[in-house]
Amino acid sequence: MKPFHCHPSFSSVICNFTPNWFALNMGTGITALCIGVLPWTTPVLHAFGCGLWLLNMALFIFFAALWILNVVCHPQAQLKTLNHSTMPFFLGCMAMGMTTVVNGFIVFGLPLWGIAMIKIAEVLWYINSFISISLILVVSTFMFSKHIHTLKSMTAVWLLPFVAAEVSASSGGIIAAHLEPNHGYPMLILSYMLWGIALPLAFSIIVILFQRLSIHKLPVKELGATMWLPLGPISMGAFGFLTLGNAAEHLMSEGFHPSWLSVLHPVGMMGAVILLGFSFWIAAMALITTLQYIVKGLPFNLGFWGFTFPLGVYAIANLTLGTELHLFAFKLYGTFLTAALSAIWLWVFLKTLPGLYKGSLIKNPALLEAIEQA
Repeated sequence: MKPFHCHPSFSSVICNFTPNWFALNMGTGITALCIGVLPWTTPVLHAFGCGLWLLNMALFIFFAALWILNVVCHPQAQLKTLNHSTMPFFLGCMAMGMTTVVNGFIVFGLPLWGIAMIKIAEVLWYINSFISISLILVVSTFMFSKHIHTLKSMTAVWLLPFVAAEVSASSGGIIAAHLEPNHGYPMLILSYMLWGIALPLAFSIIVILFQRLSIHKLPVKELGATMWLPLGPISMGAFGFLTLGNAAEHLMSEGFHPSWLSVLHPVGMMGAVILLGFSFWIAAMALITTLQYIVKGLPFNLGFWGFTFPLGVYAIANLTLGTELHLFAFKLYGTFLTAALSAIWLWVFLKTLPGLYKGSLIKNPALLEAIEQA
């Protein structure tokens, strides 16, 4: 008799699982968070956002279990996966999906279950930050020493593992704003370091992507959704400016007064305005290219989740900036983006469900090849 993990149906689910699936967490989580921070929310909307967050947490636990089983049952395939020229980039989806769960403990868990949620979010943040830094180091090492890349084959997927640290940095600002100075100050410093690691790397990759698009034009239609990915790191940079500035202001209100903290909030608001200006251009170009793809025919695949997280980060950055600057236009624009995001999330989620049930929407060629040879 075959061991339990080798049963054909169970084994196929594990073998076919790839980190791409954590993109569901990214999209579902950011949709929940956008709804949760709307400036004119209602109890019904807040409850809906909370329900999405709980669904997101359940999906993350499920996907994490599958990924761990994948590693345990097929350890010989993991190195081959890391050597794959594309697959390792999607590991960033796991870290960013976890961040949306962590942030939900503040936005939704705190009102529901009290201050104990702050400690849970703090512990999970440190774990997630360690994972994010590890991914940057591992993926960079394999890119430089093992992968074979060309300018023509380059896509915005390169951004995923590097942006994870930036997402964690913005999350640190959210959590630090609820902590005492002896806990919040170290988290603030570490968050700025994470932000400093990720954003310059993201800008570097976007420069290469601009060159690639200028010379080799748009990628194939199956990768059409990747045109939205650059919107994520730039909008997250703006959001990070705001959350870290708010955390600094909170520390000062708690009686913690290093002189340099006083400049972080105003500088953060100005930096967010500048980065959101860049984000507007990226969003406009992504929309124009997507319309071109739609005219030619855009086949559905798991990559469609790439429409959700960048748009969600763009929305939440505009909503937060509108609140900080007391400008109705930013709040209205952010609300419109949240409505569009919710509609896109629902459509993509319903299209994904059959593939999620069958476990056949996407396969991992590197894993399957290694398993066959084992």
